[in-house]
Amino acid sequence: MTTKTKQEQYERMRETAQRDGLQVVGTGHTKDGRRVYAVPSRTVANLWHLVTVDHGALWCDCTAATFNRYCCHRAAARARIEAEASATREQRVLEASALRGGSPRPRTDTRAFSVWK
Repeated sequence: MTTKTKQEQYERMRETAQRDGLQVVGTGHTKDGRRVYAVPSRTVANLWHLVTVDHGALWCDCTAATFNRYCCHRAAARARIEAEASATREQRVLEASALRGGSPRPRTDTRAFSVWK
Protein backbone atom coordinates (compact mmCIF):
# COMPACT_ATOMS: atom_id res chain seq x y z
CA MET A 1 0.00 0.00 0.00
CA THR A 2 1.40 3.36 -0.95
CA THR A 3 1.74 6.30 1.40
CA LYS A 4 -0.77 8.28 -0.66
CA THR A 5 -3.36 5.52 -0.26
CA LYS A 6 -2.77 5.42 3.52
CA GLN A 7 -3.18 9.18 3.72
CA GLU A 8 -6.39 9.00 1.68
CA GLN A 9 -7.74 6.27 3.98
CA TYR A 10 -6.87 8.34 7.04
CA GLU A 11 -8.59 11.43 5.66
CA ARG A 12 -11.71 9.46 4.71
CA MET A 13 -11.91 7.84 8.15
CA ARG A 14 -11.20 11.17 9.89
CA GLU A 15 -14.17 12.66 8.06
CA THR A 16 -16.31 9.70 9.12
CA ALA A 17 -15.19 10.08 12.73
CA GLN A 18 -16.00 13.80 12.67
CA ARG A 19 -19.37 13.19 11.03
CA ASP A 20 -20.31 10.58 13.64
CA GLY A 21 -18.86 12.60 16.53
CA LEU A 22 -16.23 10.04 17.49
CA GLN A 23 -13.68 11.40 19.93
CA VAL A 24 -11.25 9.89 22.37
CA VAL A 25 -13.09 9.44 25.68
CA GLY A 26 -10.18 8.12 27.73
CA THR A 27 -6.46 7.53 27.69
CA GLY A 28 -4.06 5.36 29.60
CA HIS A 29 -1.05 3.07 29.42
CA THR A 30 -0.64 -0.68 29.16
CA LYS A 31 1.56 -2.59 31.62
CA ASP A 32 4.45 -2.38 29.17
CA GLY A 33 4.09 1.41 28.82
CA ARG A 34 2.29 1.71 25.48
CA ARG A 35 -0.24 4.52 25.17
CA VAL A 36 -3.92 3.49 24.83
CA TYR A 37 -6.88 5.59 23.64
CA ALA A 38 -10.53 4.59 24.16
CA VAL A 39 -12.89 5.53 21.31
CA PRO A 40 -16.63 4.69 21.31
CA SER A 41 -18.02 2.21 18.81
CA ARG A 42 -20.10 3.56 15.95
CA THR A 43 -22.45 0.56 15.89
CA VAL A 44 -22.71 -0.83 19.44
CA ALA A 45 -23.89 1.32 22.34
CA ASN A 46 -21.70 1.43 25.46
CA LEU A 47 -18.75 -0.25 23.73
CA TRP A 48 -15.35 1.37 23.43
CA HIS A 49 -12.56 0.25 21.14
CA LEU A 50 -8.99 0.48 22.35
CA VAL A 51 -6.42 2.03 20.05
CA THR A 52 -2.86 1.20 21.11
CA VAL A 53 0.23 3.11 20.00
CA ASP A 54 3.09 0.70 19.38
CA HIS A 55 6.33 2.29 18.11
CA GLY A 56 4.40 4.93 16.14
CA ALA A 57 1.86 2.46 14.68
CA LEU A 58 -1.79 2.52 15.74
CA TRP A 59 -3.59 -0.75 16.46
CA CYS A 60 -7.32 -1.06 17.08
CA ASP A 61 -9.38 -3.98 18.37
CA CYS A 62 -12.40 -3.31 16.11
CA THR A 63 -13.67 -5.58 13.32
CA ALA A 64 -12.33 -3.38 10.51
CA ALA A 65 -8.84 -3.48 11.97
CA THR A 66 -8.92 -7.29 12.20
CA PHE A 67 -9.31 -7.25 8.40
CA ASN A 68 -6.35 -4.84 8.15
CA ARG A 69 -8.49 -1.86 7.16
CA TYR A 70 -7.93 1.65 8.50
CA CYS A 71 -10.78 2.40 10.92
CA CYS A 72 -12.34 5.62 12.16
CA HIS A 73 -11.25 4.75 15.72
CA ARG A 74 -7.61 4.97 14.68
CA ALA A 75 -8.36 8.21 12.82
CA ALA A 76 -9.93 9.72 15.96
CA ALA A 77 -6.95 8.64 18.06
CA ARG A 78 -4.51 10.02 15.47
CA ALA A 79 -6.35 13.36 15.42
CA ARG A 80 -6.05 13.49 19.23
CA ILE A 81 -2.34 12.61 19.10
CA GLU A 82 -1.72 15.33 16.49
CA ALA A 83 -3.64 17.88 18.60
CA GLU A 84 -1.59 16.95 21.68
CA ALA A 85 1.65 17.27 19.71
CA SER A 86 0.60 20.66 18.38
CA ALA A 87 -0.26 21.90 21.88
CA THR A 88 3.10 20.65 23.14
CA ARG A 89 4.94 22.50 20.35
CA GLU A 90 3.03 25.70 21.11
CA GLN A 91 3.85 25.35 24.81
CA ARG A 92 7.56 24.95 24.01
CA VAL A 93 7.48 28.06 21.82
CA LEU A 94 5.83 30.06 24.62
CA GLU A 95 8.36 28.81 27.17
CA ALA A 96 11.27 29.67 24.86
CA SER A 97 9.81 33.13 24.33
CA ALA A 98 9.55 33.65 28.08
CA LEU A 99 13.18 32.60 28.53
CA ARG A 100 14.26 35.13 25.89
CA GLY A 101 12.56 37.94 27.75
CA GLY A 102 8.89 37.70 26.93
CA SER A 103 7.00 38.80 23.90
CA PRO A 104 8.50 41.25 21.45
CA ARG A 105 7.87 44.92 22.14
CA PRO A 106 5.83 46.97 19.72
CA ARG A 107 7.77 49.44 17.66
CA THR A 108 7.71 53.01 18.87
CA ASP A 109 8.92 54.24 15.52
CA THR A 110 6.65 57.02 14.22
CA ARG A 111 8.54 57.86 11.02
CA ALA A 112 6.56 58.07 7.82
CA PHE A 113 6.65 54.99 5.66
CA SER A 114 5.91 54.63 2.00
CA VAL A 115 6.00 51.71 -0.43
CA TRP A 116 6.64 54.18 -3.29
CA LYS A 117 10.11 55.35 -4.20
